[in-house]
Amino acid sequence: MIVSADNLEQSLIKQPPVVNGVSDLLAQTSVYDWVTTVAIILLAYGITWWVKRWLRQRDMQNTTPRWFDVNAMARVLFPLLLWLMAHGAQVAAESLGASDVWLKFITQLFGAFFAVRLFLSVVRGALPDGSVRDIIERVCVISIWAVVLLEYTGRLDSVLAHLDSVRFTLGKSTVTLSDVIALVFIVTVVWLLLKWLTGMVEAMLIQRPNQYFVQFDLSARVIFVRIAQGVLVVVAVLFCLMAVGIDVAVLSVFGGALGVGIGLGLQKIASNYVSGFVMLFERSVRIGDLITTTDNQRGYVTQINARYTVIQGMDGNEFLVPNERLITMPVTNWTLNDHRVWMSATLHLKHGVDIDFIRPKLIEAVSQIPRVLASPAPAVLLANTTNTGHVLEITWWVNDPENGRMNVTSDINLAIWRVCRAYDIPFSIDQAKYEAELAKAHDETD
Repeated sequence: MIVSADNLEQSLIKQPPVVNGVSDLLAQTSVYDWVTTVAIILLAYGITWWVKRWLRQRDMQNTTPRWFDVNAMARVLFPLLLWLMAHGAQVAAESLGASDVWLKFITQLFGAFFAVRLFLSVVRGALPDGSVRDIIERVCVISIWAVVLLEYTGRLDSVLAHLDSVRFTLGKSTVTLSDVIALVFIVTVVWLLLKWLTGMVEAMLIQRPNQYFVQFDLSARVIFVRIAQGVLVVVAVLFCLMAVGIDVAVLSVFGGALGVGIGLGLQKIASNYVSGFVMLFERSVRIGDLITTTDNQRGYVTQINARYTVIQGMDGNEFLVPNERLITMPVTNWTLNDHRVWMSATLHLKHGVDIDFIRPKLIEAVSQIPRVLASPAPAVLLANTTNTGHVLEITWWVNDPENGRMNVTSDINLAIWRVCRAYDIPFSIDQAKYEAELAKAHDETD
């Protein structure tokens, strides 16, 4: 680190403050200034209250966007109106030749108030609750009010000059401490804006879409969100590079290094990323589909992210499947083109049972189950005949597999058991244990 001492004393000369302390400020304040300040506060509060009330009425009528936060808007609108009105009063006082010392003070004060509220709104929209967000909020508030205090006391220029005098040598370049602080500030602000904007886009199109967006297919909306996020990331990177004075041509070198990295160690990540877009474009696996993977993981697709897909099992547990596996491995999609699902149950009967008599009774019992479709109609088929008896297969269709398969199978089995009990139809030896289990389940439901 090199501290330049050339002309340091001149650069640290303090700028004359606007006023010499609070007493001087109050001495230059007139009754007109106090009346103007109170009027500005009351008017800004009244407008904010009216706008907030109007938006809440529209929100109750479902005419405001679902992603719009009325409270967050009001928290930013109030200091914004204060700042604009104070600035207007200051300009009017200058044009009339009146004293504007107090108006300059409250303009800076309200401007800092607006900056704090705006930055906090972005931070809270970009980051979840946690220690990181709390630290960023505290640093934000302290930094903004410190800058306002230094500016008002006339010491901001001297502090900036001192920061410029602290230099670091990086190779052939010399970087000042103010450059480092500016870089950290720009990167932080751009990162927060990126998180906030991507969250807003996702809320508008996926989480809380309005009537216009909801008419589009969910996969199409997810594709648009992913593309928008990619574009915003590219714009943010380019802006940061240009803001700190880095030549954009450096991206060509970075692109080559990225290609080598993908070729060596990032193949899976790149493959999963591309596979996610392939699924979204082809719509082979969509959000809300009921699928079964090769390892018998069965559930509903709840998210298709850049690297993995989230599947929620029937027991409520969520498991992550890399996107590449859903492209390269066999996957059973129960709701790809048709939500109707074929299901079956097996019934073992002893020899001597009149199958022609029992078949229509079973079909009638199965047809009375609420979730069983009338078309295609249920069927009872003679699947096999063994040395212990006949094997019947009862088949039916449902169009709501998302509501569960085991529960409708249980209803079918209980209906079959009631028919067999009503007509004294004997089960074969293979069915005896199964009959006992059904009887126990029936007693528990009763």
